[in-house]
Amino acid sequence: APDVWLKSARAVTGLSRVRSLAGTCHGSSRNPLAHDGRCAGQFEHHVLHFLPLVVHRHEQSDSETLVILIHGLGGRRYGRNTTWGYFPRFLFEDLPDVDIALYRYRTLFRRLKIWDSIDLEDEARVLAEIIRDTQQYSTVVLVGHSMGGLLAKAAMSYLLHSRQGETLSRLGGLILMAT
Repeated sequence: APDVWLKSARAVTGLSRVRSLAGTCHGSSRNPLAHDGRCAGQFEHHVLHFLPLVVHRHEQSDSETLVILIHGLGGRRYGRNTTWGYFPRFLFEDLPDVDIALYRYRTLFRRLKIWDSIDLEDEARVLAEIIRDTQQYSTVVLVGHSMGGLLAKAAMSYLLHSRQGETLSRLGGLILMAT
């Protein structure tokens, strides 16, 4: 039987003016999104590595709620030693009316390349604009671990200071873990 969690991954097209998102993540018998890490590193490097947001959508549902999980310093979305472990999969399986998204930003050693790095304020703007552009969802919940929680708070601050009340009104919650 095909793994619904793995098949549900979508790289959402046209969400942000800041970063271009394109394509769909397709599974196989050696699915690159598997937590056992067999193909995750190679696939993430080539496709998911550059996409800030990957959404896991339920096929038979028009979800109105999106939960965005934001990893912490040195964290990862997929593969071995992922920040969230199986937590996103459990949420996806237990909440059939909720889509689950994983946000990625450059962190830890990936930030050592100064020319390839982005500061927290700019990353917060990127996240805020992605939240703004997910208009198909009436409710967006942010879940941040450690530095990811600070990034979520900074994105909310950006929305507040840039007077994006409509987007702020869609935020249904902020959950911080070890922030």
